[in-house]
Amino acid sequence: MNEEYGQKSLDNSNNRYTAFHYFPISTSILQIDKIVNFDLYLLPPKKNKEPILYRAKDLPFTEENMFRLKSQGVENLLVRSEDKIYYTHYLETNLREILNNSHAFLQKRVEVLYEVTSQVVKEMLDNPGSHDLLPRSKTLVENTLNFMFREPSTFQYMLKIASFDYHTYTHSVNVEIFSVFLAREVNIPEDELPRVGVGALLHDLGKCRVDPKILTFPGKLSVEQFEQVKNHPEYGYKILINDQGMKDEIQLDIVRHHHEKLTGTGYPDKLKGRDISIYARISAIADIFDALTTNRSYKNAFSSFNALKLMREEMTNELDTQIFKNFILLMGQKSNHFNHQKTST
Repeated sequence: MNEEYGQKSLDNSNNRYTAFHYFPISTSILQIDKIVNFDLYLLPPKKNKEPILYRAKDLPFTEENMFRLKSQGVENLLVRSEDKIYYTHYLETNLREILNNSHAFLQKRVEVLYEVTSQVVKEMLDNPGSHDLLPRSKTLVENTLNFMFREPSTFQYMLKIASFDYHTYTHSVNVEIFSVFLAREVNIPEDELPRVGVGALLHDLGKCRVDPKILTFPGKLSVEQFEQVKNHPEYGYKILINDQGMKDEIQLDIVRHHHEKLTGTGYPDKLKGRDISIYARISAIADIFDALTTNRSYKNAFSSFNALKLMREEMTNELDTQIFKNFILLMGQKSNHFNHQKTST
């Protein structure tokens, strides 16, 4: 193995490439004979030297390139930080092929999926009127379902890499994953799972119209602030109908009703009992669990065990008991333990 540019050299030299504003990518995600639209660099053999240009952005990455890198033991290349957006768009464009590449480590493929989905949701929140919001959401969810249901271990990997800190976009990704797995667990028809996934992915879209200072407020919200936050389901619902022309009833139901409670004390419509659909009940459990198990500026995350315990003891009357039992079983089956923690508490 060539120690100059190999994996060991890269792993032991984090400060060397971050100091020059580069980030590493795995060669296994590069698609043969496709132009990547960002320059590829090798880690320099000597300290305090700039990375070495390996392949210019307007040249395709060939099979010969891949062969030579492998023969030298090079498993990672570098990309300039300023090209991050081009890199994530490349991943999104080639996501199906990357996820289907059995030669790439499963964990690496899961990381790519999480990174792409998080970035797409972030862009959607920044520009909710984008004409490609719904097509991108649908394609992402379809790729996610095909990959995760084909590779059972992906759920565990997703739990490991899920964002430690709360952001609306990473929270949306987590809720999508929990929702589709839980929906399958409670025997939602297979053809409805992609619709559940899109609804869950977009469930907090309306937060783009809530004052960012309120969303990032480092403490308990005032009554007035919380009233502003409570508008986000209706905001998202209206964006999807008026700006995106969405007509899918399942997706709209999840976006509008994921904060409804069986007791009728939820929002925005104060639905009660059977008036709340099974889709909204599923997304509510996924939403609450992820919020509890993620760090906030004003509180540490609960462990999975403690989050489930709190939900069982304090929200029994608000959540669907049978669906919640299925969620507990799901977490036990997929993570093999309830005390999985996203972060040390």
